Amino acid sequence: MQVIQLGRAAARELHWDVVGTEAMLLGLLAEGTSAAFRVLTTAGLTFESVRQHIVPLLGSRPVPPVGPVPSSLPFAPRAKRVLELAREQGEQLRQSRVAPEHLLLGILKEDKETPAQYTGVAVYVLREKCNLDLAHLEQQLREVIQRFSRE
Repeated sequence: MQVIQLGRAAARELHWDVVGTEAMLLGLLAEGTSAAFRVLTTAGLTFESVRQHIVPLLGSRPVPPVGPVPSSLPFAPRAKRVLELAREQGEQLRQSRVAPEHLLLGILKEDKETPAQYTGVAVYVLREKCNLDLAHLEQQLREVIQRFSRE
């Protein structure tokens, strides 16, 4: 999925060791064409504005870590869970492939199933740093998905 590749690229650019939910969120904002991208940008988010919230939380290494760099960054545990939730969302919507919309729904569902102090960075940034109502964001996304499924 292109969103994951873009998230991995963002993580590599910041010299992170893993792909977390924050990299997935950056990938959604870098992708530029999906319904998830449109809902996020309608909410006022940009790749750069979200990146500016994430870097102070996780840091950015000025140079890559010493040693061999894996060809593919592994997923953090929360990111793996979000991927599972995204797959489940796709199945519920009777779609055979996981789309960017499902990934954003997975991020938002992770917020519902995890105590606030343990959610991934993406949820924390959306809720606490960007001051978004995640239930409202999910509702908007579901409306867009439904509108496109009718077309």
